[in-house]
Amino acid sequence: MEQFDVSIQQGLAFHQAGKSDQAKQIYVRLIEQNKDKVDALHLLGLLMHEEEKHDEAYDLVATAVNLMPSSAILHNSLGVVELARKRWECAANHFRDSIAIQPSPEAHRNLGISLYRMGDVAEAESSIANAALLSPMPPSPYLDLGRLAMENQDWKLAERCLRRLFDPNGNIKTDSRIMIDLARVLNAQSRTDESVAILLPLLKQSPPNSDLHTQLGIAFGLSGDHEKAVQHLSAASQLAPNCVASWMNLSISLSHLQRWDDALTCARTAASIDEDPKALLHLCRLLHQRNFVDEEYQILRRHLRNADNPIPELIQRLAEIEAERGNHDDAIALLCDLINNDPANHRALLRLAEISEHANRIDATVRACVSLLQRDPDSVPAHLLLGLVLSSRLTPQHRAKLDLKERDGLVDRALKHFSRAANLDPSAETYDAWGVGLIRSGEHEKAIEKLQHAIHLAPTFAPSHLNLGKAKLETGDLTSAKAHFRQTIKLQEWCGDAHYELACLGDDDDSFQSLRQLLALLESKQPNQRQRMMLHFAAAKKFESERKSDQAFEHYRKANAIKSRHDQSGSVRDFVASDAIIDVFSERYFHDHPIGSESDVPIFIVGMPRSGTTLIEQVLASHPCVHGAGELNDISDLANSLTRKSRTGLPFPYSAKEIDKPLANELASQYLTRLHRVANSAGGNSRYRHITDKMPTNFRHLGLIATLFPNARVIHCTRDPRDVCVSCYKQNLAWPFCDLIAVADYFTQYHRMMAHWKKVLPINILDVNYEKFVTDQPSQTKRVLAYCGLPWDRQCLEFTHTKRVVSTPSKLQVRQPLYQSSVGAWKKYEDHLQPLLKRLATVLQSV
Repeated sequence: MEQFDVSIQQGLAFHQAGKSDQAKQIYVRLIEQNKDKVDALHLLGLLMHEEEKHDEAYDLVATAVNLMPSSAILHNSLGVVELARKRWECAANHFRDSIAIQPSPEAHRNLGISLYRMGDVAEAESSIANAALLSPMPPSPYLDLGRLAMENQDWKLAERCLRRLFDPNGNIKTDSRIMIDLARVLNAQSRTDESVAILLPLLKQSPPNSDLHTQLGIAFGLSGDHEKAVQHLSAASQLAPNCVASWMNLSISLSHLQRWDDALTCARTAASIDEDPKALLHLCRLLHQRNFVDEEYQILRRHLRNADNPIPELIQRLAEIEAERGNHDDAIALLCDLINNDPANHRALLRLAEISEHANRIDATVRACVSLLQRDPDSVPAHLLLGLVLSSRLTPQHRAKLDLKERDGLVDRALKHFSRAANLDPSAETYDAWGVGLIRSGEHEKAIEKLQHAIHLAPTFAPSHLNLGKAKLETGDLTSAKAHFRQTIKLQEWCGDAHYELACLGDDDDSFQSLRQLLALLESKQPNQRQRMMLHFAAAKKFESERKSDQAFEHYRKANAIKSRHDQSGSVRDFVASDAIIDVFSERYFHDHPIGSESDVPIFIVGMPRSGTTLIEQVLASHPCVHGAGELNDISDLANSLTRKSRTGLPFPYSAKEIDKPLANELASQYLTRLHRVANSAGGNSRYRHITDKMPTNFRHLGLIATLFPNARVIHCTRDPRDVCVSCYKQNLAWPFCDLIAVADYFTQYHRMMAHWKKVLPINILDVNYEKFVTDQPSQTKRVLAYCGLPWDRQCLEFTHTKRVVSTPSKLQVRQPLYQSSVGAWKKYEDHLQPLLKRLATVLQSV
């Protein structure tokens, strides 16, 4: 027995001296000699616990408890091990057993910690009070619970515990560190005046202390006095160069003072200290704010590669950058991994929905939004995204699954989602989205009302000024449009869309639209790729107005180079499907297939983009018997819907071979219903004899149009191929129009198809040449009206006064009197157009 006691004492001496290997050898040897040696089991168990081998520790101490169940110390030790194993309830039971055998401050303190972990705050405080009664001397158990509450950001409990350490006169019973802890708790609750009142006297009484300066700096920063905050946080950083909190908060205050370089330096320093997660998060937010995307991207990739448990918010930001770079698959994969690890991650689901929507992954977007709404029916972002998808982002493949009536129903559903979001969260963001949805549904007056309300809610919300400017522009209020574009730039100087619209409007206010400002923005790192593209378009317009064609073309080239990287590319011939269309719609086709409606209401205006289609529609819409419906996707959607309506399931145009009389009538009826709905929603009525559809690319579907509406009018707008192609290239248009070779190939296929239609269609097509129209408007207008069977009306010559919504790139031109400066405009860029001219050579010979 004596030998055992000596050995235990030797082991304990080694243990207390930190020589764990020697202590372990003694404990193990004693247990091997006698497995019932409680002290050896207990002490070896505690040693395993200290080495964080908690399961082994549990087995050893539990064995000791079984051998001596009446030992309060053993039950307390087993409870401590269970705490480490995060088995809170088991730990609490062992502490209760210890207290029942022999009450001790340690057991009461540990029970309080266990109860707090279990969420029973009241009982936890009661147990801590019992511990304090048994041991009134420091360290106080209130301090232990208070600091645990601080770790869990349970600031109210932390404050109650820390204030228990003051005597009735308000004096601290221990040292200044408790007062600094209390100041930190007060700062966390934004009670900065109380915090400063505690800390400033300490500053005079205590030696230099980094924690004291840090909490003072945080208090001053939260109260808005960033100069004082910088003073104290700088002192804290000098006293403790490895203190993340002082560097990070110093960076925050420097940011408020717009000392961006210093702020970034401090943020980088904070993040470099053990790769602190919070500091990394702050650095990435600051880099994002300053648009240092490449550095932010490298930090995020390194974090993902090296961190055992990557920070979800950083992974979400990495996904955003991947999406901005066009790497949508990588972005979606990152977010899916996050959601797999945490299915309740609401923000990751939202980002997945947003990125899927941006990438036009409609099904993925809808699935993510539905998941969000299942978790939270009042999820504002989910309602906004569903509204956006249903109002504008359905692909032709999705629209092909719907009849036109069903597709119109989607617009109504979209507006309901926008309305629901705005009612749940009446903010600038929700009203802005609602306004944009209304613009897309053609309800501009309602849209303007919602956008104005968004600005009323947040006058500095730049997107609403931009969108209201666009709505005003499309309704012809150019003065208001300019004012809102200028305000957008004031609030967000790098907004390329606003600069572009002002450049197109010919705004001459140098403070907003100077070339110097545009070029400086293009040199900076602030604009993202899309905004950079729009800034290049704006600079090109500005150089063009200065008659500096070479510089203008260079910016058009750069803008389209950015656009081409992200837009579709491939074979133009396949894109237009000209071979298949010409093959199906032969003279024999029209001989064999029954016709649809006898209606002559529709007037189709077709041609290349930028060939004068908007001008001709504006002229016709100025006639009291005509409503201009704008560019409708309906004919294209009807063509695509034939696949699901046909017996063979073949794609268009092959599915058109299966059109019979009932199907032709059904499709024609759908289209006419849709036309009248568009006219009525714009304030029209039954007085309209004709309704125009000026989708230029309907030239591809003239075969279907002739099948459904053999009495329809078709006006074909023509223009010099060189002017058309260059004008397309100068607009913000999708592929193939952003590539000079591709647009030339597109023109070639269009020219080929129009030649075919003139041979086989049972409809007489009226060609209207742009150059002739702008030089002799009266006679050309009479010619157009006569073709449409309309009486002469002088309003058609005064089309610039016609109030209607125009959403195409020609919305400015149709508000101005006719001019001839665009005729032969391609010649200004002739030195840059040799590849285009070579590609158009054959067409130019036949035009």
